[in-house]
Amino acid sequence: MDMPEELQALLRNLCLDRQEIDTRLAFLDWNPADAARLQQAGGDFTAVHQQFVEQLYEHLGQFATPATLLQGTGVTERLKHSQFDYYQRMWQGGHDADYIHDRLRIGWVHDKVGLELKWYLGGYRLYLHNLLQAMLGTHPAADLCASLLKAVFFDMTLTIDAYTAAQRLALESSDARYARALRGANDGLWDWHVERDHLYLSERWASMLGLTRDQLGEGRAGWFARVHPEDLPALRLAIQQHLNGHSDSLRQQYRIRHREGHYLWVLVRGVVSLDERGGQRLAGSQSDISRQKHSEQHLQQAARHDPLTGLGNRLRLQELLLQAQQRRARPGAREAALLFIDLDRFKLINDSLGHAVGDQVLVAVSQRLGRCLRPGDYLIRFGGDEFVVLLDDLAAGDLAALALPGSARFRRTAALQLSSPRLRNAMRQAPDMIMIGEIRDRETMEHAIAYSETGHFCVSTLHAANSSQALKRVINFFPEDMHTQLRMDLSLNLQGII
Repeated sequence: MDMPEELQALLRNLCLDRQEIDTRLAFLDWNPADAARLQQAGGDFTAVHQQFVEQLYEHLGQFATPATLLQGTGVTERLKHSQFDYYQRMWQGGHDADYIHDRLRIGWVHDKVGLELKWYLGGYRLYLHNLLQAMLGTHPAADLCASLLKAVFFDMTLTIDAYTAAQRLALESSDARYARALRGANDGLWDWHVERDHLYLSERWASMLGLTRDQLGEGRAGWFARVHPEDLPALRLAIQQHLNGHSDSLRQQYRIRHREGHYLWVLVRGVVSLDERGGQRLAGSQSDISRQKHSEQHLQQAARHDPLTGLGNRLRLQELLLQAQQRRARPGAREAALLFIDLDRFKLINDSLGHAVGDQVLVAVSQRLGRCLRPGDYLIRFGGDEFVVLLDDLAAGDLAALALPGSARFRRTAALQLSSPRLRNAMRQAPDMIMIGEIRDRETMEHAIAYSETGHFCVSTLHAANSSQALKRVINFFPEDMHTQLRMDLSLNLQGII
């Protein structure tokens, strides 16, 4: 008969090898003569055994617990037959592996059906009492032996109960500590038998998603079906790499769908092990890290955006420019350009009306400029009173067409509807300048940004405007030779100083 996997695990856990069995027999002073005596007299007690089996089950039926387990004529008759076979085999005196496994299987079955050990030991006491009566008859020592057996077996049940209770308390204490630690960590547990695709998910694991364990099923399909489609390939890959021995442990962040439809960020951790048959089992915990993720996203947002206007900042511009450069490297890509917008004399507003009003102007300007952009364009607050617009997906002639029409458009944008007459007058006194730089390669892009930071655009443009007495609001192109010319100017100035 094939042993259930759980019973096989029990046998391995007991470590009941041949040496341990021999040690136990030696302690009982068992020897071959004992086996010979039992074998010789065994046949004389066949009728006694049959009679005792009937008496035993009649006696057990008088107590509620065993009587409940013995309901049904078929069950009782099968047990009687098995009990009689056991007595016959015991009197053969052998203790081979089959005999040991059969006795352990009986104990395992009794535990599974809920038969406490005291009933099992009590049955042995009745068996020995019955045999003593058969062997000793009315001998004066028979009653004494029967009384002694009752006392000994009663003490045995108490001692065994104490052992069992102590082990149960130790286990409960360990489980309680573990449960408290889990509650403190707020983690859910999972255990996946890979080959059999049997998945255990704890109540806490399921409750993170607003579900029960039954709603998730007992296979990986219930788990993976709720993983965000963008995150599922990475999760599968991380699991497979760990199962293949390419990582010490499983550790992966991903999104999983809640019962109400939104996604949670979770961190799954696990370690693979082998079961008694060499099958892989992957077990670990899962933590809800949504708050942590939201905090990280908020910090990333804050690091890349201006707190006053909500626009992207220089760091965000660098990211966008890199993306634009990568797009331009593709065959057939369209043009891209930067518009550098400067509000001249903005310091006048801060000095005369205060920084609070100056902030209002910056917010209003950013809102107005934003409404002038096409979908896909980006407005950046470059710093102070400077703004940058990234124009992407431009046709070849769009750059030239930006100048005059763009000038009027952005001039109208700067005409803010503000309540303060002084502020409106200040805005009229504050010219704005727009410089256009075409993005052709990384070097040109970096030069354009560098010169905007140092103010060379403003100096060059305002100088040209003042010399020709043109409009104060000007749009100009960033010439490619500006970098070379400015380096020459700087070299001449340094020579004069030295």
